Amino acid sequence: MDSRERLMRTFRGEEVDRVPISLYEFDGFYDDWIYDYPEYVEILNYAEGKTDKMYFWSPRAEAGEEVLFYGVIDRNRVKRLEWRNGDSNYFRTVIETPRGTITTVRKQIEGVHTSWTIEYLCKDEEDAERVLSLPYKPWRPSVDSFFTLDGRLGGSGIVMGDIPDALCLTVELFGLSRFIRLYVKNKALIFDLLEFFQERIYNYLRHILASGAVTLYRIVGPEYAAPPFFNPSEFDRLVTPYDAELVELLHSYGGLARLHSHGKVKL
Repeated sequence: MDSRERLMRTFRGEEVDRVPISLYEFDGFYDDWIYDYPEYVEILNYAEGKTDKMYFWSPRAEAGEEVLFYGVIDRNRVKRLEWRNGDSNYFRTVIETPRGTITTVRKQIEGVHTSWTIEYLCKDEEDAERVLSLPYKPWRPSVDSFFTLDGRLGGSGIVMGDIPDALCLTVELFGLSRFIRLYVKNKALIFDLLEFFQERIYNYLRHILASGAVTLYRIVGPEYAAPPFFNPSEFDRLVTPYDAELVELLHSYGGLARLHSHGKVKL
């Protein structure tokens, strides 16, 4: 039994020869840097043939194409600046919306492959309204890379798509603390943002599924509404209707969903 069959039989609840073993994000998620570090390459080499890969995949924008929140945006509306200070690199993104400018800054320390958002895109409700004013042209990327990766993996595993949910994109506009305070103060605005992002994520996912990229998809974001941050009744408002729609879409094409959450959730 190869890894692909082992994983698919496990997802169907069928008998397998052993429990599948995955290195999780070591397979694909870190490809832009992991091969520069011999200690990580040693782990990957040791795991080859011993683990069952669920290899992360997302399509990339075409050269010269500017994509924001799963929509194509005029390149002239987005400016990106980079600079270095000490051992850290800084990345500023400035977006011109019909209602004004919004800005975000993230920091990455050399040799540390985690980036920190030190200035969130939305500082207040006015910034959120600026996000909502963005024009929407659905992004319809090529999925050729999906089939290339699928062929390369063969029996060693499966391709795993990776998408955020509407809550994930909404929270990450503000940061979790500011999001929670705003949710208490202005729920209507939060739900406007959830609907804004849900339309874009749904249309994107439907496009890539219709193009043949049917597989298991990780959906990231439910944890933001899990305990201890919110009551379970709020989880049912912030997560369930939106993620259920994505899961139903996946199932309608024969795909599978993997909900990602670090919180205590009872389904």
